[in-house]
Amino acid sequence: MKVDRIHKVLEFDQKAFLATYISFNTEKVRIARFSFEKRCFQTNVECSIGKTIKQLRNRVNVKLVTDPNKVKKCI
Repeated sequence: MKVDRIHKVLEFDQKAFLATYISFNTEKVRIARFSFEKRCFQTNVECSIGKTIKQLRNRVNVKLVTDPNKVKKCI
C-alpha cells in the first residue's frame, strides 16, 4: 500500500474527565442500604456516559402529521 496524499490530520488528547464522578457513584452504590439508592446512583452513571458517547450526527427529524394541509406544509 502506498500513500498518495494526506488530506487532514486530527490530533486530540484523551482525559478521564468522568473518572472521579463514576468512582464517587460506584462507592455510593456499594454503601447504599436500599435498592432505590443503588438504582439511582447506577442510573446517574449510565445516563452521563450515554449522553457523552451519543452520536448526534445520525439523528433524523421525524414529524407525524395527520392533517392533510399540514402535510403539504411539511413537504
